[in-house]
Parts: sequence; C-alpha cells; structure tokens
Amino acid sequence: MKNVHFIANSNYARTLLSKFELDENKIEQKFYGVEPKQVERRFNKNLKVLYLGRFVDFKGPDLVVQSFIKACDQGFNGTLKMVGSGPLLVTCKLLAKRSKYADKITFCEPVDADTAAKLFVESDIYNMHNCLGILTGEGEAFGVTIIEAMSFGTVVITGNYGGPQEIIENGEDGILITPEDVEAHAQALLDLQNNPHLLQKLSRNAVVKINKLFLHI
Repeated sequence: MKNVHFIANSNYARTLLSKFELDENKIEQKFYGVEPKQVERRFNKNLKVLYLGRFVDFKGPDLVVQSFIKACDQGFNGTLKMVGSGPLLVTCKLLAKRSKYADKITFCEPVDADTAAKLFVESDIYNMHNCLGILTGEGEAFGVTIIEAMSFGTVVITGNYGGPQEIIENGEDGILITPEDVEAHAQALLDLQNNPHLLQKLSRNAVVKINKLFLHI
C-alpha cells in the first residue's frame, strides 16, 4: 500500500475512505466534470419533472413519487417522468398506480447518454431525494446526474445528504430539502411552480456554477 493513492469524488466520499484508517495524505479529492452546454431555457407553464437514475433507497425514488403526489394534492399541475431501473421500481409503480395522478406519472427504461441529455433539456426540474439508504445504509457519493442536469439549466431538488449537498447551494442554484421530508419536497415543487422568477434564478445560477467549478478538463 506504500505507493497506492486514492481519489475521492467528494468530501463525503473522502470521509468514508478515512474510516478505513487510510493515510489522509494519500487521499486526493477531485470532482467529476461535464462538458459545457449552450442551452437557452424556456420553462413550461406546467412543469415537467424528471427522475433519472437507479431505483435504489439512497436516491429516494419512492420519496420522489410520494412528494409529487403530495404536491399534486396541493395544486401542482406538472408531470413526472421516472427513468431507470432497480429494486425500488415496483414500489414506485405501485405508489403511482394507487394515486389519483397515475396519468401524470410515466416510467421509462434506462437510457443512453444522448437520450439522457435530451431528457434534461426537455425537463424543467430534476428530482432526486438523496438520503441515507434505510435498507443499504449507503449514501450518494457525488451525484453525476445532478451536475449534468445543472449544466443544462434544469433546476435540481434533492435531499441535503452525501455528495449532492457539496454541489448545491440551497436557494441559490438548486433546492436542498431535509432527507425524508416529503412535505418539504412537495412544497419545493409548488414554490417553483408559483415563482417563475425563482425558477429562472436557480437555472441561471446552476449553469454559472457548473461552468465555474465542474467543467470537464
């Protein structure tokens, strides 16, 4: 192990590596990067919400569906597209089917990078609900899809946990909510629907942050 060095993609990941009693001087932190984008955002009146990723507990896809349903109960007029696969897919489909808003929630198989880019452009809000996984005990080490979404000016809502909390400044370039707080997540959706100026502000600032800190080198 004398000449072995480790690269952590976030402070959170670095903390996890430190638990193995590794030499701190052998752990280097390096964020992932994305290519710069040229996208002019025009937001829909009825907002399109996207979840894209694995259906695993620490990404909170079930909490995303629950939050969307609760927001709709309170007047949210948008739609939700859930893209991906994983152990919680059936749970999410059941939650959607048993709600009054099944016609507003669609599910798609995993997609390639080019299709994912199109989905980010077509969507107004990118929804995750990052948290400590109740089943796996894991957390999101970084959040590549989050910086991808931000690079397109797609506004991100996610939980204030793990790597994503190092990417987003709450209320400035995205929205961080308390993990597992479905009510707060629903309220964030409503706030963006009811405040287009906030939506535009978060979108612009997200692109600025990506271009400043997270470009691929």
